[in-house]
Amino acid sequence: MVRALTFLALGLVVACATTRQAPTAGLGGTYALVEVDGQPLSPQTEGEPGYILDAGSVTFASPGRFTLYVRAHRAGTSESMERTLGGTYTVAGTTITLTPDDSAEASGAPEPLTIEPGGRLVSRSSGKSLVFQRR
Repeated sequence: MVRALTFLALGLVVACATTRQAPTAGLGGTYALVEVDGQPLSPQTEGEPGYILDAGSVTFASPGRFTLYVRAHRAGTSESMERTLGGTYTVAGTTITLTPDDSAEASGAPEPLTIEPGGRLVSRSSGKSLVFQRR
């Protein structure tokens, strides 16, 4: 189950949004998960089947480090899960490439992120559209 949730966490940052003239300067900071499939993150937002997403974020820090965080709970129970994944990132234009520190996680490394104007990162992963907004 932890491995499945790791892939959910990795999937949270897979992006394929189209951007126009999005700035890459000042990328550093935290982006909170605010929307899933066009709806605001709520107590009913499903992540992995049977799990409800409570929170998520991705933080970019210097020099070239990222931290991905996700918190979820099993629907109908008090069983919860928190997962943090760290690694390095590189930026080329409006594309952010994430590389997990843990080689076991690297096999499921996320696809590149695309930066959207307004401090948003939009992701489409595992059939879900996810929006992260700069805090």
